[in-house]
Amino acid sequence: MKKITFLFVLFSSIFSYSQDTIFINHRGDTISGKDLSKFEKKRTTKKIVQNNQLKSVIYSNFLIKEKPQASYTGIFQNGKPYEGYFINKIILNEIPLVDFYEKGELKYQYSFDFLKQLDNYQFYEYDQKSVYKNGKIVDGFDFIDNDEGFLLRIGYKNEKVNYLELNLFGMHAFNRLSFDYNGKEIVVKDFEKQNSIKLTEKSNGIFAEVFDENGKLIINNQHKEVQKGSPNSTTIYKVENNLLKEENISSESLNPLIEKVYKEINPIIVLIYSSVAYNRMMKIDDLFNQFAEIFKSNNIQKLYGQESFIEGPNKVLSSLRYNKNGNPDWGVKISETEKKYLVEFYEEEKITFTKKVNSLDQVQETINSLYKKYEKE
Repeated sequence: MKKITFLFVLFSSIFSYSQDTIFINHRGDTISGKDLSKFEKKRTTKKIVQNNQLKSVIYSNFLIKEKPQASYTGIFQNGKPYEGYFINKIILNEIPLVDFYEKGELKYQYSFDFLKQLDNYQFYEYDQKSVYKNGKIVDGFDFIDNDEGFLLRIGYKNEKVNYLELNLFGMHAFNRLSFDYNGKEIVVKDFEKQNSIKLTEKSNGIFAEVFDENGKLIINNQHKEVQKGSPNSTTIYKVENNLLKEENISSESLNPLIEKVYKEINPIIVLIYSSVAYNRMMKIDDLFNQFAEIFKSNNIQKLYGQESFIEGPNKVLSSLRYNKNGNPDWGVKISETEKKYLVEFYEEEKITFTKKVNSLDQVQETINSLYKKYEKE
């Protein structure tokens, strides 16, 4: 993964109180009147206190591209932001976002793509603007910090989500996964490996295509069906309108994707493909809304688990692979008899788990528990 080192200025103000007006820089140093002209030219933050109350703050350590100024002022009223520019939110523990208020109402929030300004840790240029209405973003980006090392960025246009971004941080590593939706297709792209999956709604369901770093097609889901149990085939088990359905395809069509997992393709892209590619009933708008809800609820782990992230009456449950002799080799087989469902887990042609349940919901729960147990072993 691409190594990224972050160097940032810490903003910490220490307040001193008196009956006179005092000026305090970001280190807490009191600035005398004769030094103010020099002070204002520095890339720093100045807070003004009168009669033991914070009156205003002046920032000289960033630039807003659409409103270039030598400094930016925010005026407080009753201790709360009232008019002008304020730093109220910090992302990644270090990067400030700039809010703009009019008469006590948050109107805009300025931000930038931190990947493009890694070397500007002392002076950022804010070139992205989020527009607020009644306290909610209607256009622009919202940011959600995640305690598990994620930074989420959610893009809005005309009050609707149209862009999702997952930024992942390791000790000396970084990656970004973006979900871009234009109303007709979803493109999910991996920043590190530069591969992607494109999802488009067709008359017979969602058309899924996975591309490598050069834009070359690796796999799509337009496969001819084969007879169930054919040598080197795979049976896909799914739910359509609360009924158990099957789809049988040649395993060879999946090999190009399976062979590239981890080394060349982000596993999340593979999980998205496996959850979506054979869900013939899914609508593209509903699919993106489900991605958006995962981001809004800060439940990113749902994308990683073996459990399908798809909610609703239509979803892929499992798959079962057959070997060259036509024998079940690996995966989960689901059989239905008189409204009862038998779940069997195959490993190297042997059944290692079996359970009979009463509903498709219980089938899903059983498979989820089975995969979680398998992952721990």
